[in-house]
Amino acid sequence: MSISIPPRRRVAFRFPLRHGAATKIVLWILVGLFSAGAIGVLAYTVVTMASDHMEEEARKAFADNPVILEHIGEWEECTTNLQKTGNYERTRHVHVVVFDLKGTKGSGVLVVTEMDNQGNYESAALETDHGTFELQ
Repeated sequence: MSISIPPRRRVAFRFPLRHGAATKIVLWILVGLFSAGAIGVLAYTVVTMASDHMEEEARKAFADNPVILEHIGEWEECTTNLQKTGNYERTRHVHVVVFDLKGTKGSGVLVVTEMDNQGNYESAALETDHGTFELQ
């Protein structure tokens, strides 16, 4: 008794691709990925530049403030905290910019309300572990 195995049948593509069509598809996918990456890098650069500018304006406006000197000391580090900025704006319904401060005496959060590009602001407060202090 012999077992016969049927020959393998070739499976035809249901929608055959034209010659070179796969290369064009791969090319368009690569162009799309490159474009998305370029937009991401551009967005990151713009946010970083704006954040650095705001940090510098905050340093100019508040570095010599007596309340900050008392609780934070001399500024060692100032970073814009975008997550806290969003949280404060949702809860307070005003435009704020939040900075994380580190200094020689401690650290805290500087909350500046309605700060513009020239460092002008409506109000500011320093939040530390010891309380919240309004800045003049």
